[in-house]
Amino acid sequence: MRTEKKISRVAGVVLVTAFIVGSTVGVGQASVSRATGVKLNRSKVTLSVSEKMTLRVSGTKAKVIWKSSDSKVATISKKGKIVAKKVGKATITAKVAKKTLKCRVTVREAKPVDETPANEPGTYKQITQIEAMKMMAKKDDGHVIVDVRRQDEYDEGHIPGAILVPNESIGTEKPELLPDTHQIILIYCRSGRRSKEASQKLADIGYDRVFEFGGIIDWPGAIIKSEEV
Repeated sequence: MRTEKKISRVAGVVLVTAFIVGSTVGVGQASVSRATGVKLNRSKVTLSVSEKMTLRVSGTKAKVIWKSSDSKVATISKKGKIVAKKVGKATITAKVAKKTLKCRVTVREAKPVDETPANEPGTYKQITQIEAMKMMAKKDDGHVIVDVRRQDEYDEGHIPGAILVPNESIGTEKPELLPDTHQIILIYCRSGRRSKEASQKLADIGYDRVFEFGGIIDWPGAIIKSEEV
């Protein structure tokens, strides 16, 4: 009888031990499973200066600790919001559930905002030469100055930076030198007659930011010859 009782006690101890070990292994496996399921919604991102976006960690409810490798380039809030500060590169790290997740951030220059409204379809806008000078002074709006006279007139003297697209060469197709129908186009000729004709033809083709400012004979600014370029 004593032997049977000893065997029974030993068997009981073995069963309890096996249960404890099995439970511990199960908990460990569950923890590993949860840890491996933790993910960051982005591993790399490109932003413009002042642009914002939010990073999110999925697969866990644990607290996330955020950090930026270079806060001068990009900052990160406690809630995972990135703010691009200046051009450069930084790495955002998220520490959670014994894991370190990373997102590479590239910050580029902010794109200039084009504040020049489009004209009504099929129309162009006449502006004064002073207004044209102010528009030419802007360096970030992508404008182009177009001289629509003949080659010999252009060579004799033209506004600095102007390209030559003779009025006679403009038909019903986009001129090769003007591929963008949304570009700001500042047009002039000798007296203002051909510039008006060219402006209307471009508007009819579909250009929606055409501005005509008369003739070079009235131009108050600088004029250069082709040989001086």
